[in-house]
Amino acid sequence: MLHDLFSWLHHEGVFPGLLSYSPAEIEVEYQKTLQEQRKLLSEVRIEKLLPALAQKSSDSGALLKENEKYLHFLAVLKEKSSSPTSNAYEVIFEYIFTLPDELILQQQLIVLFHSFLKVDGEGALAYYAHNQKLASYKEIAFLVKQYQVDCYYEKLACALAEQENPIGIAFIYRKFIDNPEELCAFLLWLIRNNVSVEKILTANILQDFLSYNLVQLGEVDGPIASLYQLLNAYNETIPLSQAAGKIACLERGFQTFSLTGVRCIPETLSSVEVTFLEPQFTFSDKNFDNLYAFFNDDFLLAAFYVNESEKDPVWNSKLQELFNQHISHQKLAKIINFSAEHGPRMLSYLASLLTMSTLSQMIEELEMAIFHLLPYSPALQERIDIGVVEKFLENMDRVFHAEGEVIHQLMSLFSTYEKSNTEIASLVYEKIIDKVLKFPCSLEDPSLVYRLKKYKGKNEIITKKIKELEDSYLRCLSEEVGEVFERNNFYALEDAWSKIVPQLACLSEFSSSPHLCPTDKYELYRSIATALFVRNKTFNLDAFIEAIDIEPQLDAEGVNNYERLLIELFTAIDEPHLRETIIVLLNQKYPHHKQWVGKKYEDESIFQKSARAGNIGCLSWLDEQYKFSSSSISLAALTAAQEKQWSVVHFFCEKSRVKPPQNILDNILLIAAENGEETVVKELSDRKKYHPKQRVIDLSFEKAVINGHIEVVKHLTNLPKSAPSIPMIVKGFNIAVRNNQIAVALYLAGSVPSPQMAGAVERGLFQAVMQNNLALVNQLCSLPINKPSTAAIYRAVEEAILTDEIDILQSLSSLPGAPITQKNVNDGLIAATKSKHLRMLQFFHRFPIAPQSHALDQGLLEAVYLERIDLVHQFFTIKERLPRQKAIENAMQVATKLDNHLIVHYLSSLLPRPRPHCFNESLHIAAQEGHAELVKYFFSVKGVFHPKVIDKALVIAAAAGHLEIVEFLSAHFPSPKSKMMAAKRASTNGFEEVASYLRRPKLSIITEVPVPLASPKSMLTPLPKIANRHRFFLEKSMPIQRTRSCDDFSYRF
Repeated sequence: MLHDLFSWLHHEGVFPGLLSYSPAEIEVEYQKTLQEQRKLLSEVRIEKLLPALAQKSSDSGALLKENEKYLHFLAVLKEKSSSPTSNAYEVIFEYIFTLPDELILQQQLIVLFHSFLKVDGEGALAYYAHNQKLASYKEIAFLVKQYQVDCYYEKLACALAEQENPIGIAFIYRKFIDNPEELCAFLLWLIRNNVSVEKILTANILQDFLSYNLVQLGEVDGPIASLYQLLNAYNETIPLSQAAGKIACLERGFQTFSLTGVRCIPETLSSVEVTFLEPQFTFSDKNFDNLYAFFNDDFLLAAFYVNESEKDPVWNSKLQELFNQHISHQKLAKIINFSAEHGPRMLSYLASLLTMSTLSQMIEELEMAIFHLLPYSPALQERIDIGVVEKFLENMDRVFHAEGEVIHQLMSLFSTYEKSNTEIASLVYEKIIDKVLKFPCSLEDPSLVYRLKKYKGKNEIITKKIKELEDSYLRCLSEEVGEVFERNNFYALEDAWSKIVPQLACLSEFSSSPHLCPTDKYELYRSIATALFVRNKTFNLDAFIEAIDIEPQLDAEGVNNYERLLIELFTAIDEPHLRETIIVLLNQKYPHHKQWVGKKYEDESIFQKSARAGNIGCLSWLDEQYKFSSSSISLAALTAAQEKQWSVVHFFCEKSRVKPPQNILDNILLIAAENGEETVVKELSDRKKYHPKQRVIDLSFEKAVINGHIEVVKHLTNLPKSAPSIPMIVKGFNIAVRNNQIAVALYLAGSVPSPQMAGAVERGLFQAVMQNNLALVNQLCSLPINKPSTAAIYRAVEEAILTDEIDILQSLSSLPGAPITQKNVNDGLIAATKSKHLRMLQFFHRFPIAPQSHALDQGLLEAVYLERIDLVHQFFTIKERLPRQKAIENAMQVATKLDNHLIVHYLSSLLPRPRPHCFNESLHIAAQEGHAELVKYFFSVKGVFHPKVIDKALVIAAAAGHLEIVEFLSAHFPSPKSKMMAAKRASTNGFEEVASYLRRPKLSIITEVPVPLASPKSMLTPLPKIANRHRFFLEKSMPIQRTRSCDDFSYRF
């Protein structure tokens, strides 16, 4: 065989097929060939010495050369085969690559490698991967790809063996979009499973593959070319490849290319209507296991997505087992985030699959994705308190998270507690704002911006953030501005400012609160210059211009940075020498003062800029030199008021050459009242100098009330002739209550005795209760005049009960005159239970007026329905205020139906214990609902049940198809008649497994039922009639003892 192989490698003979030789065979052949070599060598030498044998010598020489080649072949095999890990094919390849390139036959290489793949595919691939010469042959590379397709097809066919609808799994193609071999195997599987070419084309598989690999379009060895070469290698997929060559690419700019990546004449190409592939699975246990083992997370997400609507019980349990026991919590967090992207239905379904144990572990691991599940898991909400939230937020700052993802997780947390827990909501809102400031592109989501704007407590938080940014800027300004201000100081300050400004812009989306930070570079120059002047009391213009790196040259054609800077400094700094210097510089460009003084910079005159900056010296100089008109002075005075430059306002009102007109003064009065500027309000409301109308006084009063400026309110209400009227004062009180201005509200409530004000106070009390404003409630109830009536306090109590305001209730209950009635106590107890408010429940349960029995009964049932053991326990803390026995028994039956073991155990342990019929009914409920553990628990607590009770329970459990309960009850001697009836009911309802179990003949197995030990006397009592059906069995078995417990009988063997 070795010589045949050698001959085939050198153009002669045929490929011997399977290569199989041992080192011993090589050694024998080598020695044999070596002897032949010596023989031929001696013959050649003899023939060369004899001229008569010259022709024969030529033939012998050729044989000698051929033999030398064969000997070299054997020597290589001998050397390479000495290793225990050597492979016959690898050794032959090693021999081939020792030959000169011109002697290597490509066809032989291809045939040899093809044989190698058939014999040892993995070994061939491994050898190919480590051999550069072999990899350089395109035909061999194609063989490798085709072998990979075949291998992957076998795996795929095995994994999808249980999948009945092939196209239903087609969505999974995205898993192979970067691997032509795997995608080819998948397409081959679809074709071989009778999926038409048209369906594959409309499924967008080939279009997506082309789009993904567009970068490598046109490459001869690229993935696009590789896929279609492989498709053309299989007869089944050739029609698909041909059809793809006639379909146009949908990508913009590539419409002249077909799906095969070939440029075509546009008229020869057509398009197909793409349809979205919804996953469709065969719902079986084995199919789930196969698909998950093969596709892992790609399948898991799809299975979860599909089963949300299908609710297949087998896959439901599979998913539940995977989510709670097998996959990591990090992976589960990704599934939660995936569900959040697909809407509340997915989250609700996921919440139903996860156990509280899993969620608790995720809380301990601080996995923030669980926040998405809060609206769908009340039990999870109870686990999240302010301490847990603080841990999450601290960890969030230490560990990297995708900002956009974190913001949505925090929004879920915020939305859950926005109304129920203001402490958590406020803390989380602040953290969301921090994240938005770091990730400003999140503001492109309009729903996020809307939700953040809608939060009632936003103003305090946004104002705090603005103050922090202001402080950061001012701190940096203080550090960099000193006796010497150089370029490095400016750059450091500019860098800090450029980081702060975008954050302030983000905050402006949620609140229009003012701030002190510069908003453009000229404001920055002005801010720095002002700080330098305040710090050093002088200002060096040349040094400042050098520090901020501006060329000190005016532009003859337009306004450049230098001119803008001079104007900003001229209007901002009230320093005569600097003012004169700037005037000289500007006059070099403008021959007359009026040319630059009357000019507008950024749509604002120099006069107005000076007023905005509060520069009285500059205003005086400008007014003296240019005699500004009344309209200019009016606009400047109004601007100064808007900027809170009250010294400038005083200058215009008292010292200016021209006083502003009355309408401007009225506007200034309104602004001063709004900002609490008492001095200006006193000046402008004096009717001896000015003449404000009553309407303006009333509006000023309203603005002062809204903003809580009590001194301004006092001044206006004490004006001798134009004070607000009583209806206006009442209106002011209502406004103060609405805006939580307690000091102003109390001042106005006690300012004048009036029935109108008394009615307003009562309405204010009601509103304060609704707003949970305890301080205002206490103050209004303590007013010396206009005090709320008893009826108003009663209404306030009722409102506090409805809104669960425990602190306000406690305060109102301490008022004289018994404001809380028996009805309030009853209603409050029930309302507190319904709202899960333990403190409120304790308040009414312990109130001096005892709640009536019907309220206690209803409250207990509500607590059980809510499955809150803490609320249930509260009803049994006061011996004299217990629910009635009937209510306790009803509650136990409800808890049984809800499968709440904790509450059932608690209620069944109470003294006096629930009556026997309660245990009977609870047993039947547990059997009906399939609560096997509770069925067993009732037997352990009760001891035994009357046989008729057991019979009924058996029939109920069988009819509902609960095999575990049927098996348990069958061990407690039900009657044959009840077993027959139970089997019939099970069969009628489609539970054949249960019916078959009940019909199966049983051996007599004695099960011990734990019961109290009987007295010796009771052992002598004759057997009761109720046990007659067991008599034959009992007589044939061991002695019996019987004990009596209430109206039931129990047997112990």
